[in-house]
Amino acid sequence: MERPQKKPYRIIRVGGRDFRLYSYINECERQTILDYPNFVENPEYTDGGGPFRPPVQDECPHWEASQPDEHYYGDCGSCMWLHRDEPFAAIGVCMCESLRRPE
Repeated sequence: MERPQKKPYRIIRVGGRDFRLYSYINECERQTILDYPNFVENPEYTDGGGPFRPPVQDECPHWEASQPDEHYYGDCGSCMWLHRDEPFAAIGVCMCESLRRPE
């Protein structure tokens, strides 16, 4: 299946870096989808070694609820380790020591 053409969405600045975000239209659901950088396949880090993460990323063994009643999400957006400059920023920096860049 051919991937839809991506359109420029915006540039965001996080942890001293600029990221170009793109969007595409999901024809089946008729909605605009934000195409995040793939930090799993291509990890990127701040100068201090913190990994960049989108809030929608999940499957992390170090996830901890940011609120005591959040037991069911498991994505980075609800994890206490994700730092975002703005509450709903598209990319944040994981502050978990276990995930810092290997030196």
